[in-house]
Amino acid sequence: MKYITKENFYYIIGKILFSYRKYKLDKRILKQGFYLNAPIFEGIKVYYYTNFKNKPDPEKKHLVLLHGFLDSSHTFRKILSYIKNDFNVYIIDIPGHGKTKVPYIRELWQISTLTRGLYRFIYEYLNLQFPILLTHSMGGFLVFHMLKYAQKRGDFPEKFNCILFAIAPGMLRFEESLREKNMRLFFPSTIEDIDNLLQHIFPVQMPEIPIFVKYYLLREWNHPGMKYLTQNTLENEDEIFYTETLLKKNPQPHKTYFIWGTEDKIVPLKYAKKLLKLVKNSKLITIENTGHTPHSERPEAFFTAIQKYLYLYK
Repeated sequence: MKYITKENFYYIIGKILFSYRKYKLDKRILKQGFYLNAPIFEGIKVYYYTNFKNKPDPEKKHLVLLHGFLDSSHTFRKILSYIKNDFNVYIIDIPGHGKTKVPYIRELWQISTLTRGLYRFIYEYLNLQFPILLTHSMGGFLVFHMLKYAQKRGDFPEKFNCILFAIAPGMLRFEESLREKNMRLFFPSTIEDIDNLLQHIFPVQMPEIPIFVKYYLLREWNHPGMKYLTQNTLENEDEIFYTETLLKKNPQPHKTYFIWGTEDKIVPLKYAKKLLKLVKNSKLITIENTGHTPHSERPEAFFTAIQKYLYLYK
């Protein structure tokens, strides 16, 4: 008789618990008046929520939400009630994340591939030329690469540009010590590594997560696609992460608001101050007593901090 190991048993229970959690979060978003869409675009079923069923309101501006690495559209759930009535809202699961699955083919798991596909989905499928983008971490980093791609296609800035609200985008090349630290953090190999990652993401108040779910996350965050993405990124770091010189030359949003938690341990606040000097027409908004996810940790304080700037473009 073949016995199931403790790790596999915990993983199975964790998968059930986490799937139920995602189901509940999905229902919570839908209950707020959002709709889940899943068109097939360029061979991939792309999942995204909207606060309209068929066509967007022509009287409202378009607000696109892009999450970070190892995350999904659910990360924005706590701020939706603040924005759903005043904008056409689109919350996208970036390819390879959330519900938007990508085959485990290494060439598909590259920042450049994700960037080009995401840009074409927003510009061609959603038909958005000058959206407002609210992004978290990797999501903001991808926006600068999308603008570079838009310029290459001849779309920037006449046919495509944006107003960007970027929460802690880790786009500058880190010094070696922080680079190595974050590499270890985001690819945990033990339950202790999971705890360490969560403590860095939520330095003020870490959420309580059952041990079963941690076993599930340990495998989920180390699936072949994520490993391919890491390997491809390491092989092309000079083209992916910005030096100060490269960022100055890169196409830039019409206006950029960098949003930072004062206690961020993943991308420390000092990087925000560097970005202010490199990105034209940029402003820094800080959220006290929050880490890398201020929109999740203190949603009301987050929205209060950005509201007057966001509503300049309503």
